[in-house]
Amino acid sequence: MRTSNKTLAAEVAKNTGYPVEVVKDVLQGVAIIVPRMLSEGLKPNLWGLGTFSLAERTGRILANGPLKGVVQLGSHCVKFKTSRALNKAYRLFRDERGPNKEPN
Repeated sequence: MRTSNKTLAAEVAKNTGYPVEVVKDVLQGVAIIVPRMLSEGLKPNLWGLGTFSLAERTGRILANGPLKGVVQLGSHCVKFKTSRALNKAYRLFRDERGPNKEPN
């Protein structure tokens, strides 16, 4: 189940005591800064969540059948490696909830 940005911002605000508008601004700032850092060759790390990195791969050219055109795909791919803390927290939450149960 996906959550909206508003839901995420509201949850963070509720748990931290910061106003929702401040949390939204911070989350939007992260969304702007992470791609910029990746383009500079850095690996942004969100403490407790994980690390973003940029992987090189071979660029590809695809033939677009219905339009009779060619599409060139880029040679970079953004990867996200979850932190040990996030993996551990998820396992604890999953075990507490029980297998195959939907979150509340």
